[in-house]
Formats: sequence, structure tokens, C-alpha cells
Amino acid sequence: MLLIGAPMLGVTMLTLRHVTDWDITLINRFLYYGAFFFLGAALTHLVIRWARAPWPVILLLAAPAAALSHLGVSEVQLRFGTLYSAATAVLGLAVLLWAAPRLYRYRLLPSRC
Repeated sequence: MLLIGAPMLGVTMLTLRHVTDWDITLINRFLYYGAFFFLGAALTHLVIRWARAPWPVILLLAAPAAALSHLGVSEVQLRFGTLYSAATAVLGLAVLLWAAPRLYRYRLLPSRC
């Protein structure tokens, strides 16, 4: 159900974005963030396996995520509500989910006093 809901919301969001004059309306933002919510809920059982992925795999995902993020600063079509921005966000979230457990383990964050 969730694996069907996220793509359906994504397709609806992209259709609204490119067919209508609604650029950053409430419904477009709702559908954009809703797709990430359902995708995250559908993939929760894979988080532990993903956290154990080898670092070369993460490096292959981090490079395009960083490049697309950098291009998104100056290119309007790479920003909110487009297929490019959704792909960039998914790649970035995948890299962050892999890196999050390591931040604590390797003491990369400052300790509390």
C-alpha cells in the first residue's frame, strides 16, 4: 500500500507542477512532502540493512547528490517540486541515513557537558 502511495503522490505532484499554473501552491507542497512521508514509511524495514551498506556504495550516491545540490543553487528547475529536486532529496536522505549512526559512533559530534 505504501509503495503504491508514494509513487502515486509523486506522479500527481509532477503532473500538477508541469500541467497547471500552480507553482508552489499548498496542494503541490502537500503532495511533494507526502510522497517522502509514504516512501519513508514503506522503507522503514530496510533502514538497518542500509546502515550496514559499504562505504563505496554511499560514495557512489553522495557524488551525484552533492553535484545536483550544488547545481540547484543556481538552476531554478532543480529546486522544489521538480523531478530533479525529488531525486536529489532522496539521494541526500539515503546518504544521511547511512552517515547518522556513524556520527555518534566515531564521536564526530561534540559531546554534551
